[in-house]
Amino acid sequence: GLIAEAVERSIREVMRKGGIQADEVACLTFSSAMHGLIAVDGAGEALTPCVTWADLRAAGYAKKLRDSGEAGKLTMRTGVPVHAMTPLCKLLWLRDNEPEIFASARCFIGIKEFVLHRWFEGPYLMDESVAGGTGLYHLEDRKWDEQALQLAGVGLDKLPQLVPSEHVLQGLRQAAADAMLLS
Repeated sequence: GLIAEAVERSIREVMRKGGIQADEVACLTFSSAMHGLIAVDGAGEALTPCVTWADLRAAGYAKKLRDSGEAGKLTMRTGVPVHAMTPLCKLLWLRDNEPEIFASARCFIGIKEFVLHRWFEGPYLMDESVAGGTGLYHLEDRKWDEQALQLAGVGLDKLPQLVPSEHVLQGLRQAAADAMLLS
């Protein structure tokens, strides 16, 4: 909630200070830092705070993957070096250290997906450029990497639907539109 509210407040201020009318806005684009992880429940409420790229609690898991030789195979498929900052390693840590939260999570997402899901109806969506930084995305096949998912202990049902980076969402919820002074 706080992140979405801050974004809404920022856009509202731009609209007001810029003297921009709602009908002058053709689209809104959104970007955020990568490598964050949020576990959400079936109602879309966060079960965890956003575990950012700077959280290194999963360092031991990254080291185990490197020591086992699995890291090289993962990197070849995903293009992402195995590191504690990646959602892959964060999921391994969460699975072992917060098993109740891990088991009850409806979906594992990042900040961008969290905010956009509050603004638009439908499933959680993640664009492929963001997915590419998770350590869970197979670059060549352009889908979630089955072996990384098995390693993390998550199924496709626990991850956002993948969409191209230029995917356009339509149907902004009225409450979000009102909060940002948009139509």
